[in-house]
Amino acid sequence: MLVAALLISAAVVHQVLRFVARPRRRPNPAPSSASLHHSILGADKQMVQAVFGPPKAAAGLPIIPPAGRQAYWEASTWYYPVHPIRRTALAIRFQDGVAQKVDFVQG
Repeated sequence: MLVAALLISAAVVHQVLRFVARPRRRPNPAPSSASLHHSILGADKQMVQAVFGPPKAAAGLPIIPPAGRQAYWEASTWYYPVHPIRRTALAIRFQDGVAQKVDFVQG
């Protein structure tokens, strides 16, 4: 009986040590550029603005935006900073209000 108890406890200790000693994966807090790219494509401007907020810069603006509307809503390309030290930004190009192209640019 004592031998059986020792064998069982040795097996339990072995399982616990295997669990504790196994390598852990660190969570990746930043999404990969490919997953970010695919998640933005096909999204409309309202969805992008809801997730990222208003763009920090925009291009392709009309000369005079419609009254009472922020000018960036009319822009064809929105820019968001990604890594200020590396000077990288996310450029989202829209066609008919839907994201058609996503690029990472360096300045």
